[in-house]
Formats: sequence, C-alpha cells, structure tokens
Amino acid sequence: MLLGFIQIYGQTGTFDLTAMRGTIIPGSAVLLILFGMFSKSATVPLHTWLPDAGVAPSTVTALLHAAVLVKIGVYAYARLFLYGFRLPGAWPDAIPIIVVVSSLIAAGAATVETNFKRILAYSTVSQIGYIFLGFAVANEAGINGFTALHPDARAGQGRALPLRRDRHPRHP
Repeated sequence: MLLGFIQIYGQTGTFDLTAMRGTIIPGSAVLLILFGMFSKSATVPLHTWLPDAGVAPSTVTALLHAAVLVKIGVYAYARLFLYGFRLPGAWPDAIPIIVVVSSLIAAGAATVETNFKRILAYSTVSQIGYIFLGFAVANEAGINGFTALHPDARAGQGRALPLRRDRHPRHP
C-alpha cells in the first residue's frame, strides 16, 4: 500500500487529497493500494487471517467484528476512490467482480463451518464485500442501499445462529 502511495506522490508531487481530486492514478498504484485495503478488510483471497483471529477471547472478537478493524479498508476505499482519485482502465469493472466473488465465497464458507465464531468471521467477510460493492458501483443507490442493509443483515445473522446448533459436533 505504501508503495502505491509513493507512486502517486511521484506522479502528483503531493499527498493533499483535495489537490489530487479527479486525478487518474497508475493501475499499479491502484493494485498496491487495493491489496492493502483488501487485506485489512479481509476480502477474499486475503481473508484467511480473520476466521483464525475470530476464535480469540470474546472482547477481542467483538472488536474485530464490530467496526474498527475490518471496516477501515472500506472507509479508506470510499475516501480515496469515491472522493479522491479516479480509477484507470478496467478497475471500475474489476472491483465489483472481486467483491461479489469474495462475498459469495465467504457466505459459502460460513454455511459449512461449525464453529460459531468462525461463522461470524466468514459472515463479516461476506458483509464487507457487500459494502465494498455498494461503494464500487459508485452511485447513490449503491452506496445508500448496501450500507443501509448491512446492519439489518448482521442483526438477522445473530438471530439465525442459534438455529445452527444442530450442525455443531458438541450438540447432537
């Protein structure tokens, strides 16, 4: 991610986002920055750290899933690519595909998982993908729709978890 920002600085000569608004940045800088954002927000294929971290003690798990850690990548995406730089080439078409695939893979992984905390972690990956999708379509309906539905989906997930008790090996 840092290397992407160094490339942008080399092109623009500034780190001032308002001065760079609307600037088309190099595709390699986009790749490096997205790599950092996707790894921080646990987007497939850079999601493997979250299910393993999700089995930590309850307070740590709550912090991981609440907002702070995984949503910072989404915030950075919105700040940089919605209100700052313009994406070059095929990136505006590729990013929605990446995040939809991430959401589907994570949702599928959650359906076969038996550990509740890992289910929550995979669901978090899936929901973050939906939020990224809302920002990636870069229109008002997408941003308002996906970010407004996220809390409802998370609340529904919390109510549905007890229904999965029959899948857990300790609960025959």
